[in-house]
Amino acid sequence: MYWIVKNGVKMSGMPAWPSQRRDDDVWSVVAFLNAVKQGEQANPGAEAESAAGLPVGDDDRAAPVAALYQAGCGRCHGETGFANGNVHIPRLNTLSAAYIAASLQAYRSAARQSGFMQHATSQLSDEDISQLAAHIADFGSEGPDRYENGTLDPALVARGELLARGGDEKANIPSCSACHGPVSRPRSDRYPPLDGQSEEFLRAQLTLWKSGTRGGTDRAMMMHEAIPALTDGDIRALSHYYASLPPGR
Repeated sequence: MYWIVKNGVKMSGMPAWPSQRRDDDVWSVVAFLNAVKQGEQANPGAEAESAAGLPVGDDDRAAPVAALYQAGCGRCHGETGFANGNVHIPRLNTLSAAYIAASLQAYRSAARQSGFMQHATSQLSDEDISQLAAHIADFGSEGPDRYENGTLDPALVARGELLARGGDEKANIPSCSACHGPVSRPRSDRYPPLDGQSEEFLRAQLTLWKSGTRGGTDRAMMMHEAIPALTDGDIRALSHYYASLPPGR
């Protein structure tokens, strides 16, 4: 199953997976297909909820970008950018328009690898991206939406806070909060806030950075310099810390 999803089936019209560098994407699809074979449904009712979109009316017809979001983004990321609580999908409602636009462009050009997102962005124009980014940024992070992160280890949260705020000069690990927060002073909107993302998603992204698989915007070079010295324990600690924080921008 893995081989078929990754490589496609020649002379059948089934293409290879769009990103050959994201085996974790492929394994997710394999897990889903195996669940389908066994008659399982991971989240009953989720498709109906996410596909429902916004109520049809004059406001919808006057706002095609909202319809574009619901049709192309909302099924995974949720109507308000919270991903319906799926811990493997990033919440979008804490991100700036500038960062969202830069990320969509990076996916479209394959500078940031993801079989899911490369397909989703392949037909977006620059204007589509600009409008989607502004639409998503208007969602706002207010509200009770928080991921079910399970029991976050207090010791890991404390270690993660030390790393995030002060880094580790001896280990050549810079402070994370200088770019990603939380800080009280203004911060560049080209850096994503990490507060309130799920522990699973944060850990997966840091692992991708460390493996050299993760790319992104024109700021990606900074992460390639900052990440190599992190141990697996450091990655878990940082993930626990940022997941413990309330969502913010």
